[in-house]
Amino acid sequence: MSYQIIDPLGNVAHDAIHDIESFFWLLIHIMLTRNGPGGSRRDISVALAGVLDLYFHGDPGTLSRKKGGLFLFSKKYEDAQAELSNLMVHFDSYFEPLKSLVQQWWNLLYFAHKYEAYELWNIHANTLRILDKPLPGPSSAQSEQTNPEVNRREEYHKSTLDAIKNSTIARRPQPRTPEKRDRKATSTASAQPVDPVSQIAGRGPSKKHRKEKATGH
Repeated sequence: MSYQIIDPLGNVAHDAIHDIESFFWLLIHIMLTRNGPGGSRRDISVALAGVLDLYFHGDPGTLSRKKGGLFLFSKKYEDAQAELSNLMVHFDSYFEPLKSLVQQWWNLLYFAHKYEAYELWNIHANTLRILDKPLPGPSSAQSEQTNPEVNRREEYHKSTLDAIKNSTIARRPQPRTPEKRDRKATSTASAQPVDPVSQIAGRGPSKKHRKEKATGH
C-alpha cells in the first residue's frame, strides 16, 4: 500500500499514483520473500525479517515512515536513492535482472510524488512504458532454475487441455418435436368435455348428510 494512504495521520485523497505505488510494493515483496521460479518461499534470515517488519509487517505509522523514506520523507534525492539501494540488497539473487526495472519504476514514482507534473498526470502510460521494456537475459544459473518451472507449466497446460477434451459434457434436454406437440394437442382436443354442474348434481347428498337426515340430527 502507498505510504501516503497507510499514514494514520494523513489526509491525502486517493489517486492513481497510489495504485501504481501499491503495485510497486507488491513486486518488492515478491523479490524479498520468494526464491526463484515457482513461487517457493525463501528462508527468512534475521536481517531480512527485520526489513520485512519495517516495510510490510509493522504498524501503519512505521510502514508509512519507512516507505516514505524512499519518496518525500527523504530531504534529498540521494538519501531516497540510498534507501532504495539498501532495500535491493536483500532481493533474492534470482531477481537480479529486475533491479534495473525497479530503479526506473522508483524514479518515476519519486518524481511523480515530488512534482505534480508530467510524471504524475501520465503515471499509467509511463509505468506501462517501463514494464514493456525488454529485460536483460538470465544468467546460466537462472536458466537452470527456470527451465524446470517452464516445463512444469507446459505439462500442466497440456494436461488441462487434455482433461477438457476428454471430459463428458452433459447433454441438454432435446426440445419436443412438432409431431409430439401436435399429438398432445390432438389427444387433449378429443377428450369429452365434462359439465361440472351436472357432475356435482349427479353425486347426490353425501353419506354423512344422509345419516344426519335419517336420525334427525
